[in-house]
Amino acid sequence: MSPDLNPVDYSVWGILQEKVYKRRVTDQFDLDDFMHHIRTEWTKLDHAIIAAAVHQWHRCHSVSVKAGGSHFEHCF
Repeated sequence: MSPDLNPVDYSVWGILQEKVYKRRVTDQFDLDDFMHHIRTEWTKLDHAIIAAAVHQWHRCHSVSVKAGGSHFEHCF
């Protein structure tokens, strides 16, 4: 799938991954602790980032539909 059609994955998850992996993973990896850390970082995520990604997705989706699913990069 084109990253243009999936900005939520490419922006929101990228930012969340950056925040989560700032904390060093040790040999004593604890999945429950790691999941808690992900949830904590998710709740601290600025909602403006999520809203912007959703807005971008809507814009790209609309352009893709107008282009009939064909190449649409030139439409921006």
